[in-house]
Amino acid sequence: MAGFLFGYEVGIVDQVLAMPAFGLRFGLKEISPVTGKIVATAAESDRSGTITSVFMLGCIFGSAAASISTDRIGRRWTLMLGCLLFMFGVALQSFANVIATLLAGRVISGIGVGFMSAAAPLYISETAPSEVRGTYVSLYQLMITFGILVASIVNTVIMATMTGEAEWRLALGLQLVSSGLLTALLLFTPFSPRWLMSRGREEDALAALARLRGATESTPEVLEEWEDVRANVAFEQRVGQATWGELLKPGIRNRVAIGVTLQVFQQLTGINIILYYAATLFQRMGFSHQQASTTLPIANAAINLLATFPGMYLVERAGRRSLLLYGGYIIGFAHALVTLFIGLSGANPSMAWGAMVGVLLFTVAFASTWGPIVWVYQSEIFPLRVRGRASACSTMTNWVAGTVLARITLPIQDHIGHYVYLIFASAGVAMGTFVFFFVPETKGLQLEEMDAIFGVPQGGVDVEYVESFNYDPKKFAAVEQDAH
Repeated sequence: MAGFLFGYEVGIVDQVLAMPAFGLRFGLKEISPVTGKIVATAAESDRSGTITSVFMLGCIFGSAAASISTDRIGRRWTLMLGCLLFMFGVALQSFANVIATLLAGRVISGIGVGFMSAAAPLYISETAPSEVRGTYVSLYQLMITFGILVASIVNTVIMATMTGEAEWRLALGLQLVSSGLLTALLLFTPFSPRWLMSRGREEDALAALARLRGATESTPEVLEEWEDVRANVAFEQRVGQATWGELLKPGIRNRVAIGVTLQVFQQLTGINIILYYAATLFQRMGFSHQQASTTLPIANAAINLLATFPGMYLVERAGRRSLLLYGGYIIGFAHALVTLFIGLSGANPSMAWGAMVGVLLFTVAFASTWGPIVWVYQSEIFPLRVRGRASACSTMTNWVAGTVLARITLPIQDHIGHYVYLIFASAGVAMGTFVFFFVPETKGLQLEEMDAIFGVPQGGVDVEYVESFNYDPKKFAAVEQDAH
């Protein structure tokens, strides 16, 4: 549900920006004194970028604050706090009459999403069985794509049946329904067993783990997993409370560097630019207003949703590394196609469909690889003691990169035109190359086993700690083979 909220927000904003009444209210559109028609103002690109990017600015603050709240009050209550902030921000946007109120609402709702985007994958990774953890974390991305599709359909219906300010106010206000439902569901959700163990609540951790596994507290598999978690927590607590500086120490800094780089690259795929400004970008490709604001966004959102399923299937079979590696190169190729066909469409407008094929290929590649897998990888590589801060640091990087790109992409496109897609194509090649050299495979490993491939934090291997786990060394041989 947390992913659905973010997806709905992403899917709704591009069509809301294209609604005439919204544009007139907030200075994106004006009525021409010559023709009497609604036309874009000179500040449209700049103001659209601001409206979009302030939401991501809020996400930066939210994900930064989540680095503290996920450890202090837990993953579940961090999600709850994010929901409440999101609802308040949505209410402000829905009833806004001046742009200051709209922007304030978007910042606040962004803070809420920042909390949820940091806590949700973390919570899922700590509660899911290791053999299906990647698939479960991928559900977060699946719900994002589902939210985008629902938003596109709902907006299309609203635009076809309503006019005036009611259409954009309703489109924004409907987010209160899903966020209210998530808030209610969280009241019945168990705490993370790993977080409970880190707070010294061992019996509660066992009860939560048994509930999550659908078993009793005396089930051997549950007790074995509980012992592994307890051994991991005991080891990490021996070296004291985690600090921000610890993220730079051996055994952790390499993981942080990988997590941060993957998140920056995820934004450099151009995904949020295509989703946030879909209607605008499709019109600039040469499609009609009707096609660009309704048909094509729905088609792209539907493919985005469907393409997520192969990623969920392959993440525990092909592995994280392979999907990221090949996905990066395919994304680069797709953007190169977009650049080529937009250039050709100047002489032959039908070539715009070739550009659309490139966009759809990009969507398939992203949704099945870099969309879900980056979150899967980030959620599992960090040690428990610094997991909250390290995950929040990586997530915050994602939002910083997204904010910058959302703010500058349209103005850059105003200057260099379709060549902006070459930037994303180059990023795709760089992504695949980075994964090839620096990203090891992690499929099938328990969270407590990651030190075997990334190094034990603070240097040196604690033999007692390593031998305390109930894992099969053959898994590490398989991981090593996958990495090569």
